[in-house]
Amino acid sequence: MGPTNPSSSHARSSSESNVMKYLSKREIEVLKLIGEGYENSQIAERLFIAEQTVKNHVSIIYSKLNIHNRIKLMKLAGSIKGYIGSEGDG
Repeated sequence: MGPTNPSSSHARSSSESNVMKYLSKREIEVLKLIGEGYENSQIAERLFIAEQTVKNHVSIIYSKLNIHNRIKLMKLAGSIKGYIGSEGDG
C-alpha cells in the first residue's frame, strides 16, 4: 500500500518553501522567536532592534504569508521549527 495521507507531507514542504521564499532573513528570525513564544518587546531585546521595528516585521510577515493572527503564525512557526531554525544559523 502507499502513504495514507500523501498531501500532508506536501503541505508541510509547501509551507516551508513559501516561508523561505517570501520572507527576508530578519523576518525569519522574528518568525522563529514568535514560534518560541516571545512577545514583541522580548524579540526587540534579543535582536537589538526597536519594538516598532518588530511590529513592522510582524505585519509584513502576516501580509506575505496571508496569516491574520499571532496564534496561526505561532502554529506555522512551530510546524516548520526545525526548518527555519537551521536557516541562518552558523
